[in-house]
Amino acid sequence: MKSFKNITGLAIAIALAPFSMSAQNVYVNQLEITENKTTSILFPHPIEAIDLGSPNVLAQRVPGTENVLQIKADTSAFDETNITVITSGGSLHQFNVRYEPYPATCYFIINKSGVLETVQSVIFNETNPVSVFERAYKAIRPQNGKVSKEKVGKVKAVLQGIYVKDNNLFFSVSVQNNSNIAYDIESVAFVVKDRKQAKRTAVQENVIVPIHASSAPKTIRGESSIHVIYTLEKFTLPTTKQLQIVLTERNGGRHITLKVDSSDINNSQSVNIK
Repeated sequence: MKSFKNITGLAIAIALAPFSMSAQNVYVNQLEITENKTTSILFPHPIEAIDLGSPNVLAQRVPGTENVLQIKADTSAFDETNITVITSGGSLHQFNVRYEPYPATCYFIINKSGVLETVQSVIFNETNPVSVFERAYKAIRPQNGKVSKEKVGKVKAVLQGIYVKDNNLFFSVSVQNNSNIAYDIESVAFVVKDRKQAKRTAVQENVIVPIHASSAPKTIRGESSIHVIYTLEKFTLPTTKQLQIVLTERNGGRHITLKVDSSDINNSQSVNIK
């Protein structure tokens, strides 16, 4: 918790500054947060100002981004409060925030109507979005390719392939649990970091929030596996940066990191949707 507080100074400074712009659109959403997980919200426009209704809530704009807000509770319980965020263009987003020890998800996106949606509920913006997604998923079947892999104990994660279609990148990930102990996935984070970190310099990180994830169980039972496709908005990396896909185990230590280089993304395969 202390590390989150230390990097929250900028957000608090923004929050204390008076709002100098008038809101053209006002949106109200409900939000549940906890102290053991960080909630990420992707806004459609850059964040201009933040106001926290209670010191029991911590918030920061992700360094290196303009439209991703991270939120966390500073205590195990608190009375319902609110967070107000103003984005460029004069949109005001108010979140009625309450404490929930086990929120259903910690990854959200604000759609064009100002509604807070979970990553899993975000579908492609096309005429027939569901069928487009289903066709993309069928086209990206589990394969034997290995862009990146890591094994911790008897749990192995493999990035089987990276695919591209229009403005989306698809990351095909499989996780195999060869142990008798279930693997509970607490979070999956996509983080851009410097490939080489000089001593005594600050770590530069940029969190990329997926805009969609195919359905998959959060628990991988013993002697079983899952396959998940994560959809991210198209991007590339300089050779000095690296994408890390971090899988964190709930109440465990079998955390896995898949490392992806810029060349892996540049060599993404085209998705042939029929």
